[in-house]
Amino acid sequence: MKTLMLLIMIVALQLIFFACKDDPETIDIQQTGIFSIEGVEYTIEHGEILRFEPAHGAFGCPFYFLSDDYEFSDDNITGIGQVAEGFIWSDTDVYLKSGTYSIFDENNPQSTTFSISFFYNWDIETWDMDYIYQCKYGTLEVSRNGEVYDLFFDVITDKYEMASTMNPGETPIQKDIRIKLSYSGTLEQKYFE
Repeated sequence: MKTLMLLIMIVALQLIFFACKDDPETIDIQQTGIFSIEGVEYTIEHGEILRFEPAHGAFGCPFYFLSDDYEFSDDNITGIGQVAEGFIWSDTDVYLKSGTYSIFDENNPQSTTFSISFFYNWDIETWDMDYIYQCKYGTLEVSRNGEVYDLFFDVITDKYEMASTMNPGETPIQKDIRIKLSYSGTLEQKYFE
């Protein structure tokens, strides 16, 4: 009887142990990043890269980084915030290669180049914004580990007031403004097409 009782206790303990055991561990990849524009830092809430398309003898893809000023739902973004928008050219259509990227030159297109603009106080519904910062020169450092990217943009821009929606004035109101953007996380297409 003692043996039977001991056996029942062992089986019961094993059932309790296995029933309470956590599900297999999942890794939640955090998206983190910041913009630094004219001495003010903005936290990046979301980054995404769109599909790679053949362009200029390489594969180009648009990208977006949005500040946490926006409201994000499963399928929509609303509000006013800061946005970095640009294009990256790579020699592969699957991912960005690690390395240093330079500013895209229309007269000498090549892979491992990029273009970037920053939209200040962009209303994502009306497309109105206060300023646009257009990149003149700089670098992008890309590091990739599986699906996780570490990106660091260090660029010099000119600042333009907006003459009308998505139409900057012809003359910059301020020149040679340094903007830095760092981001770590995945870059999956979600909100933009």
